[in-house]
Amino acid sequence: MANGDTADVGPDDRYPLAPTRPEGWRGRLIPAQQTSIWDWPTSLNLETTRGRALLVHATNPADIEFEDQSEIRIRAVDFVVYPDTVENQQTGELQPGCRVVLIDAEGKTFKTTSEFVAHKLAQVLQLYTRSEWQAGIPFIIRRRPSKKHRGGSYHQLEVDCG
Repeated sequence: MANGDTADVGPDDRYPLAPTRPEGWRGRLIPAQQTSIWDWPTSLNLETTRGRALLVHATNPADIEFEDQSEIRIRAVDFVVYPDTVENQQTGELQPGCRVVLIDAEGKTFKTTSEFVAHKLAQVLQLYTRSEWQAGIPFIIRRRPSKKHRGGSYHQLEVDCG
């Protein structure tokens, strides 16, 4: 997180996660709706013009989207998770959610509203160091049919192991 009010959970130079779920958050990486932009979980350096510009870009429509394919590959060097309102696939109602944005070295973005991806990203943050992120983490995002919601789908996040 950008403000430094968190504790590292891993050794060396891993990105920090909150040691417990912050008030109003769902999980350790899904911010509450009222969370300040400065406190969104991100690897971006918000002290730089580039970091702030990429954060603004991350909230725009994604550069990389699913079309006919069932998987997307992106070598992410940065991430942002921000609060958003999402539509319930089953009821059509709007509910609090999040957007997970993966950013490649060229600044291109992939985004998803899948909370499953947010939880998987939290695992990745515990396992990979900042220097590994700077080199790029090779992610595969797969679109899977939902077993809970007929006709719906969800995104699954994996690290490409070669």
